[in-house]
Amino acid sequence: MTTEQMMALTLVGVVFAVLGLTIYISRPNWPYHTGGAGGYIRDLVIYTFLPALPAFVAVIGFRVYAMLQPVSVDMTVNYVLIGVALLGLVVMRRMPFVTAAQNRVRAARAARYQAMGS
Repeated sequence: MTTEQMMALTLVGVVFAVLGLTIYISRPNWPYHTGGAGGYIRDLVIYTFLPALPAFVAVIGFRVYAMLQPVSVDMTVNYVLIGVALLGLVVMRRMPFVTAAQNRVRAARAARYQAMGS
């Protein structure tokens, strides 16, 4: 296994560890979500990881293109990938279903905190 493959595998492991930890820590909020535990987890995944999808697609697409067409990689390519990642984050965060998922998660958290205070 090459160093690049090990780094990619480590990155995937970190992403799944963060998702698992986020889900585990948010367990007290599940009963307060309108969709229950499954709805809360689905909404959490939608608003946390879906906005990063364009960045993943851009990077994977570039890697496939670079394997098929060997190119000299200069800094311009890195800037373009960073631009695509940031633009994808902004656009995906503004999508109605992502915003709705984020609002439902926030409402569940607020309902839990309100129930704790009463």
